Amino acid sequence: MRRVALLTGVAFALRLALALAVPRSLGAFNDEIFYHHAADTLAHGDGFRAITGGPMAQWPPGYSFVLSLVYLVTGAKPAAGQVLNAVFCALTVPLLFILARRVLGRREAWPAAGALAVLPGQILWSDVLIAETFYAFLLVAFFVLAAWLPDRPWSALALGVAVGVLTLTRGEGLLLVPVAIAIWWPELPRGRLAARTGLLLAAAALTVAPWTIRNAVVMDAFIPVSSNASITFYSGHNPRADGAQNFAPAYLNRGLPAFGPRREVEQAKLLRRKGLEFMEHHPGRELELIPLKLFNLGRGDWHAMEWVNAPDKQGARPIAGKLDAPIRVLADGTYYVLLAATLVSLFLFRRELWRLRIVRGVLVLFAATLVMYGFVYYGNFRYRAPLEPLMLLVAAPLLVRIWDLRSSAGIAPP
Repeated sequence: MRRVALLTGVAFALRLALALAVPRSLGAFNDEIFYHHAADTLAHGDGFRAITGGPMAQWPPGYSFVLSLVYLVTGAKPAAGQVLNAVFCALTVPLLFILARRVLGRREAWPAAGALAVLPGQILWSDVLIAETFYAFLLVAFFVLAAWLPDRPWSALALGVAVGVLTLTRGEGLLLVPVAIAIWWPELPRGRLAARTGLLLAAAALTVAPWTIRNAVVMDAFIPVSSNASITFYSGHNPRADGAQNFAPAYLNRGLPAFGPRREVEQAKLLRRKGLEFMEHHPGRELELIPLKLFNLGRGDWHAMEWVNAPDKQGARPIAGKLDAPIRVLADGTYYVLLAATLVSLFLFRRELWRLRIVRGVLVLFAATLVMYGFVYYGNFRYRAPLEPLMLLVAAPLLVRIWDLRSSAGIAPP
């Protein structure tokens, strides 16, 4: 375990070094601002509030809530959030080691955890105050829980609570429901599978219910998790849709309240309706958008630099130009190596991997993610970032096989 602790320390040191070396002011108007502001208002006891001052439900509350616990101690300092992200990123490394050792074996656990510790894209994302880093930690923890829980009905309740927590962090946590079914499916009679699924759904619903009730009270609307699902949905289904993020034109918002909960609720209804109308009247374009969305989902990790090295209000970037380009090339190159290794491993070892119940669940999550962001919403490279630790899990057998071939060929270690 000393080597695992060393890997964890290396992972934390690299991410902490980035946070200390790159001072950032959150000058760009993006999702960081909203997560940071909501954490600040929560820390001050004012609730989950929008920048305009009123209550909101536009984002799931999980990450802002955890960030607010840090802000209670440090004050609303983005640097404190970056350190928090570094902690979650570092803790994901031993979790992935535990998962890979349990599912694949000790030899596969080392390359998976070691690669995660130094993967440039994961290091870059840890510097950004958005939910993806925390969600990746929770996602790997979910699979560790599924791998270690005994075959008992109460295990479904524990997994259901985990699904609820993940959903309150990012809405796609609901995709873990079919993941759990895939993990149980071959080993349980259909009646027991249905009963266990019901327990999981009940536990997940009860976990999310307090937030849903809060939204009903302060927003005067039924919002199970967040309202931004409608905004994301519209981005994928409108006359200007191109597979990436785009925003509703200003004229669509005419007639809506200027600000406050009613504007948020009415805008969500409007954009959801417009998106459905586009789907109904443009089925051909809907098919054309699928590969465009998948392309944007799979774009390289260099795009994290759009956040890490965003200009401040004076237009200055925290990372000098001479360093910016090499970092982007390194992040992109390592991501595409990971993607290729994942696909090749899946092709070569598909039968063996499918027989492993936890890996089967991971593969179902990959497939569900492709459907969600390739059709239902739109493709965004940041939505894929939390899946990279699980991609390493799938790629690990190939990495071990390559090492074995290297050894059998008589190539001595350096």
